[in-house]
Amino acid sequence: MRLHLIIFALGTACLLMAGRTIANPYAIAPSAAPEHYLPVVLYDHPTTRSPTPTATATSSPTPSATPTPTASATPVTSATLAISGTVFVKPRWAVYQSVPHQPMAYQLILDVSGSMSYDYGGHGSVGGVDYQCLTTHPNDPLPYNNSCGPWRTVTERRIYITKQALSQFIDALDPNDTMQIVAFSTSIGGGAQVLGNGWSSDHLVLKQRVMDAGASNADPYQTTGMASSAQAMQKAGQSWSTGAPITAPDGQAYRRATLFMSDSVADVFLDGQINSALDVCPEFLGDARARETARCQIDVAGYPASPHGRRPISELIYQSDQIKAASPEIALFVVGLADLDVTGLDQVASAPQLLYLASQPSDVAPILSEIQGAADPTSTCTETSSSTWIGKIDAATPPTHRRCQAYPPGYTAMCI
Repeated sequence: MRLHLIIFALGTACLLMAGRTIANPYAIAPSAAPEHYLPVVLYDHPTTRSPTPTATATSSPTPSATPTPTASATPVTSATLAISGTVFVKPRWAVYQSVPHQPMAYQLILDVSGSMSYDYGGHGSVGGVDYQCLTTHPNDPLPYNNSCGPWRTVTERRIYITKQALSQFIDALDPNDTMQIVAFSTSIGGGAQVLGNGWSSDHLVLKQRVMDAGASNADPYQTTGMASSAQAMQKAGQSWSTGAPITAPDGQAYRRATLFMSDSVADVFLDGQINSALDVCPEFLGDARARETARCQIDVAGYPASPHGRRPISELIYQSDQIKAASPEIALFVVGLADLDVTGLDQVASAPQLLYLASQPSDVAPILSEIQGAADPTSTCTETSSSTWIGKIDAATPPTHRRCQAYPPGYTAMCI
C-alpha cells in the first residue's frame, strides 16, 4: 500500500507541473486533455543491473483512518524506484512586445581588494612560488600562505578577467548612455572612491577609469586591501542622491542600474574597522578564516551587538536597502566572482534573480552582456490566459529560467 501511495504522489506531482511560455508561431497547437497521463514502470535497484520491471513485496502498514504520504528526506521503502512515462504540461502563455530604447545610467561598484589579484582557484605567488591564498580551499594541493602576492600569470587574475569583460561592456554602451565607477578596498582612502569626475559617456574615458581602479604600483592588474563593500554601497547611494544625471542628451529620461561586482565576503565595518569576529567566531582566532567566512560577517539572531554597528554583510544589505527605498526605479544587479559565498547578496540585489555567480573566468563577459540586456530590454512580455495540456515542448521553445525582459522581440522560450 505504501508503494502505491508513493507512485500516486509522484504521478500527481508530475500532472500538476505548470509553467509559463511565450507565443511561438512554430509551436504545436495545444492538445486536448489526454485519456491517460503517466504510464509508470518500476525498475529494480542498484542501477548496475539491467532495468527490468519488477514487483516488490511489502508488508501492509498499520490501518489508519486517513493514510497520508509523509514527505521525508530518506526513502520510505527499502528500494529506489525510477519512473518513466509521458509528462504533460499546462503552461501559461505570454507574448513579447517591442519597447523603445531608453538611455541608461549605469553605476559600477567594483571590488579591487587583494584577492582580485588571485586566479579563479584562489592562487597567488610569493617569490616565484605558487600558493593557495584562501582558507576556503582546504583541499587544494598547493600549500597555504596568508601573505600572498598576485598570481604569476597576469591574464588569469580575477581583476584582469573582470576588467577585460568591463571593457566589452563599455563598448556596447549606446552614445546617450552614461556610466560612473565606484572602486572599493581598504587600500583606498575612506574604503571607496568615485573615479574621475563622476558620470561620463566617453568610452575611452570610462575604459581608462576601469584600468585605473585599484591599480597598485601603477599596475592595473595588481590590487591590495580588504573588502570594504558596505562603504562602497554607501558611497554609491550618496552619488545617486547628489548630482546623478536625470536626462540624456537626446532629452529622454535615463533608466538607472547599479552593478555590484565582488569576489570577497564583506569584512569591514562601516567605520573602517576590519571585523576579526572574535565575538561570534572565536574558533578562528581572528585570522583570515573569520574574514572569509560569511556567517562571521553577518548579523544572526543570538549574536551580540557589535560596538562598530552592523556587521559588514548586514551593513551592505542595509545600504542597498537605502538605495532601493530612495530610488525604487534603480535596478541593482550583483555579480559574485569565482567561488564567492553569496550569503546575503540576494538581499543586496533588487530581486534574487538579479544575483549572478561567475564561477568560471569564461562566465564574466556573458553575464555582463545578459545584465545589459536585462537592464535595457528591447521587449517586455505580457502573460495571457491559460492553455490546455500539451505533451511536447517544441525545439523552438526551450525551457529556461531567464527573465523574459532579457530576450529580443520574437524570441520564444518556456519558463518553467
